[in-house]
Amino acid sequence: MSANLKKDFISASIEDNKHNVKKLWKILRKLIPSKNSTTQPDCEINGSSDPLHIAESFNKLFCNIGGDLAEKIPDVPQDLLPEIFETDSVFNFEEVSIETVGKLLKNISASKATGIDGINAKFLKLAYASLAKPITHIINCSLRCSVVPLEWKRARVTPLFKSGDRSEMTN
Repeated sequence: MSANLKKDFISASIEDNKHNVKKLWKILRKLIPSKNSTTQPDCEINGSSDPLHIAESFNKLFCNIGGDLAEKIPDVPQDLLPEIFETDSVFNFEEVSIETVGKLLKNISASKATGIDGINAKFLKLAYASLAKPITHIINCSLRCSVVPLEWKRARVTPLFKSGDRSEMTN
């Protein structure tokens, strides 16, 4: 179907149903991609469109990017090192207050995506008064013990294509 025919068909469908809200929304929902859409963009990495190969390639890229960047940093002359690292100051984390955590939860953007835990930002925002105390306790225990729970170190990474060659992973 040519682009003009499709456009004319959609325009006519909308015009024909402009007084029937239910049918109009049914047409619009078909046109607007869903946030929960599971369709995957066409992607080919190193000649393969296999999702497992693509995922492993991105994993390798993200795992090695820190080391690759570190190799590009020039060495610091040895005579500068003592000057850089000598200090008498002591670094300590301060405990956070229930009020601070509550304020952060209350002001979180409800449109933010869920984290790896699947907890909806809107839920955190709505339940901030009940959640502030236990979350504050967990954060302060972590600070006191100098231990960050493994679950807090995990993230969902979604690569977004920006420009250039789609088969180049660094784009």
